[in-house]
Amino acid sequence: MNRLTYIAPAILIVYALLRSIDVVTHAYLMDPHYFWLGARILAQGGDPYDAATWDAAVRASFAQFGAALPPPWPAEFRYPLWTAIAVLPLAALPLQAAVAVWQLLLIFGTVAGATFALRASRIPTPTLPLFLTLVLASQPFLFTVIVGQFGGVLLFAIGAYAFAAGTARQVASGLALALLALKPHVTAVLIPLSVADMVVRRRWRAFAAAAAAVAVIVAASLALRPTWPLEWLTLLTGPAAPGKGANLIGVLATFGVDRGWTLVAIALVLAAAAGVLAMSPRAPIDVVAVGACASLLVTPYSGSHDHLILAAAWARTLAVGLRSPPLTKALLLGALVLVVSLLPWVLYAYALSSRPDEALNGLVPLAGFAVLGLAYAVERRQTLSRTTTNMP
Repeated sequence: MNRLTYIAPAILIVYALLRSIDVVTHAYLMDPHYFWLGARILAQGGDPYDAATWDAAVRASFAQFGAALPPPWPAEFRYPLWTAIAVLPLAALPLQAAVAVWQLLLIFGTVAGATFALRASRIPTPTLPLFLTLVLASQPFLFTVIVGQFGGVLLFAIGAYAFAAGTARQVASGLALALLALKPHVTAVLIPLSVADMVVRRRWRAFAAAAAAVAVIVAASLALRPTWPLEWLTLLTGPAAPGKGANLIGVLATFGVDRGWTLVAIALVLAAAAGVLAMSPRAPIDVVAVGACASLLVTPYSGSHDHLILAAAWARTLAVGLRSPPLTKALLLGALVLVVSLLPWVLYAYALSSRPDEALNGLVPLAGFAVLGLAYAVERRQTLSRTTTNMP
């Protein structure tokens, strides 16, 4: 019977692998082509942030496939240079082979990351098939597979960090946290929160491992191209800066909210993160769950595929729901299904049919954050109730 419960996640994994065949076939149109090309330019001694170099490399790459250059193709390399360095092993492969390897990393990174997040939340193992089904059937996961973005790798990193930090595997947790540097702007709150947690808990070996790993990639990037941070920041803040993302800034911009009020909203999100974290037990999985929600809301540049890192918050909410009385359990699990499945899919379908962007999907991390806060409030009340009951 236990093995039968894995049928649903197994089917979803097979489906993701089949969708990946199309991604590999049309690799030149997919996002992995983007960072693969940046690594290729770097390996050849070029500057991926130079507009002329980038344009020539893009056109040459498309010409190899006999394809015309599509207008939406990114006009520059928008990742830190150390991301290109990390992708160098894939850049040694032909594009389609590199994308095939990358898709496998995304799919199995998602499975491993979700499993780690579940175990870090101390949920009984028999619940794993249910949670994997929720994650693998979610819009963020499918979109990650379709475009080949970093979501599965980032979920693996935060899941591994939360699990390793909770089991005293300090070096492993530090290295996992450093992996988030591959796409730092979507974990901009999570990273400092986790580092602060390391310091408060005096997890010095974890801190040293993370710091050493980041120092190595920063030093390597500066050695290869000392001026890259300025070039990168110029691209992100210049006229060609990315448009509306699936985040709070995108939602507010869609409704015409003034930029000044947007800054106020970001400040409120950060204050809410502090309040929600104060309600939680503040274990590593709590730091990661709150940090992921807050990061996805305040980042100025993200897509709904990045929402896959919300799986840490989903796991934590599920943990509280499973330990709650029947009525509360039904409420929390129903809310969880709403924010994991119904809301993302409805908003994504609306974007495909009626909008030029997916900015309204920025409501997904906001809803997930609200449900996580509700879960912590329920857990806190249950803890206080048990304490009062056990008093002499």
